[in-house]
Amino acid sequence: VHVGSWEEAPCGAFIDQGPWITDAVARFAAAGAKRIGLVGAYAPNPGYKRFWEAYEQATRNAGLPPERMAAFYHGQGASAGRRVAAELLALSPRERPAALVVIDDRIANGLTAELAAANGYRPALAVQINRQAPLTLALPVRAYELDIDAMAEVSVKILLRRMRDP
Repeated sequence: VHVGSWEEAPCGAFIDQGPWITDAVARFAAAGAKRIGLVGAYAPNPGYKRFWEAYEQATRNAGLPPERMAAFYHGQGASAGRRVAAELLALSPRERPAALVVIDDRIANGLTAELAAANGYRPALAVQINRQAPLTLALPVRAYELDIDAMAEVSVKILLRRMRDP
């Protein structure tokens, strides 16, 4: 957790997703994945700058060329995940990523349900999961748990400290 707006304003809190994305990409690359896709909510924009930059840096660190990067985004929630699944299934098997890093379990819920029903395409999946209210996913995933209660406590402490000593 960092204090700031989405990027640099002096208030609020946001999650740095870089460490888990970096770990997921490194693990997938070490396992032999040559094409690792990113499933986000939105196209690159200032609000998701750290998310996209972490993915781009992690793929470079893994030695994967830019043309091997594959990004999919269709909004938030399970319906967005279903749209991503449809896009993936429309690709030829050769074009489909061997692994996917998914921004959250809500998108992963729809994504995994559609891929499980389609029978055949089973990418390795890494998903950020909300530990307090985990969703059931239709395919196995490498879960990166997010403890929102602990994050809230840390955020409040950081914000109070910053208010006392800006």
